[in-house]
Amino acid sequence: LDTDLWSLGVITYAMTVGYLPFEDPDTNKLYKKILHLDYIIPGYVDKQCKDMIKSLLVIDPSNRFKIEDIKRHNWFK
Repeated sequence: LDTDLWSLGVITYAMTVGYLPFEDPDTNKLYKKILHLDYIIPGYVDKQCKDMIKSLLVIDPSNRFKIEDIKRHNWFK
């Protein structure tokens, strides 16, 4: 389930921005981007949506948003 919530962050980013948060043709560089959370959310993305994405794209699953957190979040409501 925790990986599903990471994926939800990637999907939310892609649907909002129009492309994936982590992309690189070199697989090693791609993995490094993911592990270092090397992505940029464009300025036109709603502040609440940015907060939701940042709360889902968290490396440590124990610190990542859970379903209950998502349901309480203003952007979700």
